[in-house]
Amino acid sequence: MQALVVGKGTSAKSACKLCKQNNISVRHVASDSAFVALTKEKQDRLLCGLSFVVFSSGIPKRGEMYKMIRQKRLRVVDEIELAFGYENAPVVAVSGTNGKTTTTTLIYKCLCTKFQTLLGGNIGVPYAEHVQQPHEISVLEVSSYQLEKCTKFRPHIGVMCNITPDHIAHHGSMEAYVEAKAKLFARQTKKDFAVLNADDAEVMRLQTKAKRYYFSLKKEVVGCFLQDGCIYFKDKHTTEPQKLIATSEIGLLGAHNIQNVMACMVASYLAGVPWQNILSIVRSFRGVAHRLQHVLCVQGVTFYNDSKATNVASSIVAMQAICAPKVVILGGSDKGFSFDDLFMFAPASVKAFVLTGEVAGRLERSASAFSKAPFVRVLTLKQAVMQAWLLAEKGDCVLFSPACASFDAFKNYAQRGRMFCTYVRELKRDASKTIKEAGNYTK
Repeated sequence: MQALVVGKGTSAKSACKLCKQNNISVRHVASDSAFVALTKEKQDRLLCGLSFVVFSSGIPKRGEMYKMIRQKRLRVVDEIELAFGYENAPVVAVSGTNGKTTTTTLIYKCLCTKFQTLLGGNIGVPYAEHVQQPHEISVLEVSSYQLEKCTKFRPHIGVMCNITPDHIAHHGSMEAYVEAKAKLFARQTKKDFAVLNADDAEVMRLQTKAKRYYFSLKKEVVGCFLQDGCIYFKDKHTTEPQKLIATSEIGLLGAHNIQNVMACMVASYLAGVPWQNILSIVRSFRGVAHRLQHVLCVQGVTFYNDSKATNVASSIVAMQAICAPKVVILGGSDKGFSFDDLFMFAPASVKAFVLTGEVAGRLERSASAFSKAPFVRVLTLKQAVMQAWLLAEKGDCVLFSPACASFDAFKNYAQRGRMFCTYVRELKRDASKTIKEAGNYTK
């Protein structure tokens, strides 16, 4: 067999490695643009005799190379689907616009209390890197980029956290984005489970043959739901809901994280983890890096790193999760959606916005039309940290929740989040000097 792997990141390297481990000869090209730039003779040579083509998830399905390969009737797979072909254990797969990483991490921690568990996909190590290592169950975070090219991927338990506008520039439309997300459930059977957000209309429209379980902040459902400040669980075979845990026992900020916890609890229960194990993990879990991550306090102002917030909906949720008065830092690279809702639905606790990055101009136009709070525009993230601190008062928070991708200045959201934390630490180190140099300004 012969495969062509397209991409230069870790998933492409892992795909090459998995192919070679299974006696599949590998040809490689760094990107779709690199392929298109080749002469027709070289293109034909690369495609001659192929069994299939593996695309890294970031390469768009609408690109020229993809169209050329489909014209030649070659099978195209994502690294996720390639790895799934070698899977011998049940798979729990988590998707959604927001909350994927927190939910996936929680499920993984719960499953580890009972099973030898593999963690992969869009979190940590690529799925293809260790799918053939010994394990009893796999937990995957899967993005719309990965799902859009899947034709055979079938998780035993699929979890959809929510669906709001995102990645429109990549998919071409909201409809195409939803279509990609829907592939999480497309090949499930009656032997499988779908865990769905009952409060999300877009999620509830998704089709599946699997047994449906839900989670909800608003109503009683089969699955987990919120009532009187506590999470309850109701199974299909019981009439009385079971009280599980008070939300005050959960160490995560915001209603969205209560949803993430409920999604985890339902999926972990369906996978066979005892409630006592699940509740123990939920009580002790304090979140993951770059998701409403507490950084430190500078002269009475608390900083939060929410760099993973790469769309409007996630930033609105973050602003609502922190009740204290706050200055919010927004901005990054453009993903093609409107920023009007950011300012229309910002809570009254937002005292000011600091705008930066490639989309600062578009943010400024939306803020001018809809913001009830003042705003200021700066050039860099480092300047934004300083400006936000100067705008804040003792007892306030500074929330970095950019609502944008990171590619205008950083490799990814994680690098951006680390740099934000670095700038905050530098600010703390130099805070006294900064106040002195600011003249009559006092904290």
